[in-house]
This record gives sequence, C-alpha cells and structure tokens, in this order.
Amino acid sequence: MSLANLLALPLLWGIMRSRWEGLSLMLAYFAAGSRGLPGGAVVFFGDEAPHWWGLAMWLAVSVLLSAPFALCWSRVPAKRAVGFVLALLVSLVPPLGIVGWLSPLSIAGILFPAGGWIGLALTFVLFIALVRQRVRWLAGFAIVVAVANVSMHRGPIIHRDWLGFDTSFPRLSSAGADHASQYLSSMQRIEWLRGVISEMPANATLVLPETLIGRFDGVAQAMLAQAEGDLTAKHSKVLVGAELPQESGRYKNAVVVLGAKGHEDRAAIQGIPVPISMWKPWTNDGAEADLLARTNTITVNGLRVGVSVCYEQLLAYSLVRVMADKPDVIVAVSNVWWARSTNIPQIQTQSVRAFARLFHVPVVSAKNI
Repeated sequence: MSLANLLALPLLWGIMRSRWEGLSLMLAYFAAGSRGLPGGAVVFFGDEAPHWWGLAMWLAVSVLLSAPFALCWSRVPAKRAVGFVLALLVSLVPPLGIVGWLSPLSIAGILFPAGGWIGLALTFVLFIALVRQRVRWLAGFAIVVAVANVSMHRGPIIHRDWLGFDTSFPRLSSAGADHASQYLSSMQRIEWLRGVISEMPANATLVLPETLIGRFDGVAQAMLAQAEGDLTAKHSKVLVGAELPQESGRYKNAVVVLGAKGHEDRAAIQGIPVPISMWKPWTNDGAEADLLARTNTITVNGLRVGVSVCYEQLLAYSLVRVMADKPDVIVAVSNVWWARSTNIPQIQTQSVRAFARLFHVPVVSAKNI
C-alpha cells in the first residue's frame, strides 16, 4: 500500500457520523494493515502455541489501536479533528506505543522530506485540515508539499564504505534459545561470518541481520577473536545481531560491533523487543526492555548510528525516539524469515524509510528473510 493513501484516513474520519462508524473505520485500517500477523505467528511459534494465538494477537492489537480513536470521536467537527490528533498521540507513546505500528504519521516523511520536527507538526495540522475539509488550508499545504519535494528530490547520501547484506538462514531463533540444535546452528553461522570477515576489504563497515550470531557468550567470543583481530588490522567493522546473556537469566537483543577498538562503543541494545514472544516481563527469562531506548544510538567510525532492531522498525514511537538522538545514519536490522510471505517486511521498510526521509538520514539495512 502506498503511504500516500494514509491521507484518506483523516478525510474519512471527518465524515463519520457516529462513534461506532469511527471505530469501524480505524478497526478496518489496523486489521487490514496487520493482516500478515496471524499467518506469520503460526510459522514463528510453530507447535509452541495454538494456531488461534496469532489470530487473537491480531484482533487484540487492532482493537487496542482503534480504541483511542473511538474514545476521542465527537459530533462537533472541530472537536472531532482535535480528537483524531489526540488519538494519534495516545497511540504513539507508551504504553500503547509498545504496539503502535501502522501509524498514519508515516506520511510525514513523504510529504515533508527533511522537515524534521516541523514536518511532523505540519502533518498534525494537515490532518486537522483534512478532517475539517478546509479547502484553503489544503491548497496551501499542497503548495508547501510540492516545494518541499522539489527541493529535496535527492535523498541523503549513504556513507561511503557502508554496506548492508541480507541473508536467508532458516528458522533463525530470536528468543534466546539455547537448545542443542540452535547452538549448533549458531556455530555454523559464526563459521560463515569468519569467512565473510576474512574477505572484507580495508576501511569497510558491514551490516548484518538481527540474531545472526545467536548467544554472544564466551564460546562465540572465542570463535570470533581472530576475526576481530583481522578487522582491527584492516580498520574495518561488522555490525551484527547477537543476544547478550545476562546474569538474571534474561538476555539483551543487540547489535554488536566487531572490530571496535579501545573505548569505542561495542553494542547497541534493542529498546522494545517483541512482546510475549521475546519480552516477557512476568518471567525470569526472555529479552530485557528499555522503553526509553537509551542505548539505541552508538558511535561507529565517528558517526552517530541509530540502530533499529526488527520490531522497533514497526513502531512510530521507537523511530521518533531514535531520531531524537540526531543520528548520522540509521542501521535497520531484522530477522523476518517467519514473515517472508506476509506484508510485514514491506511495512518495516516503508516505516523506517519514511521517518528517515522526514529527518533526512540515510538508512543501511540488513534482514534475514
């Protein structure tokens, strides 16, 4: 779906004549947009969860994201317009922002490239104008959008010698699994990674997908010790997904920097792992979360690198949060083998690139699919 179609939402919201009509509109939008979730969940969980689990998650998230719009609906046109914006804000920030994907705010990157926070604010104003059907306002916005897109017809340049590389490792676990089969698979991927590193040129930075290393424990570190030495000698680096085991029994889903020297940053930590499957705050295992995402941005080769890991690429909150760190480049890594036949990878790509375009930041991506 083209992001430009999102402009129809506030326009349709403006002609809704009851709270239930408003709820139905947004429910249809979120349910249709996340239609790949039930099938993807069945593949992801396999026999570990009943097949209706994916359907239940799909319906629950769609209802949760639609509820603020129903609550903020009003018969008064002016209040209805403000209510639409208020509902967007409520669904943007935690706690609802933890599942706040498919945000209509993604359109800001298409309309106001390099507009940054001003472009985001203008998008809210545009939504109000669409709900109110203010023709003069809309004509003015059309001119501003045209000028913005003409002046920013060239996107940000990806930094030289940075490369993202996609992989296709089957059933790559992202849940801290330490079963024998997963451990053996991890060793095989590390061997593959050592071969890649041996062939890397000097002064290069390679980005690889989420969880590719698996558990980054003592064994994995020992296996990569010589490869890290080779990277240091060549002044090259590899940013690759790994799981950092914690003494508590949990783990941090991270992107580690192989080849980092001295006091250079060595890992960026995912702020919001996937709820239920990875982030399980009610247990003593699973991934740790940090809703403030204080370790998402690191420095690599003198550049501020904002790291967005898989699920975070779907969340408007996570993307806006990382943009607040003023990164020089966005590194977007994911492990979506389980969703290759769904629309989820496409939504991830659209979302990341829309917000990166809004803040005029280049993107280097790598996915396992």
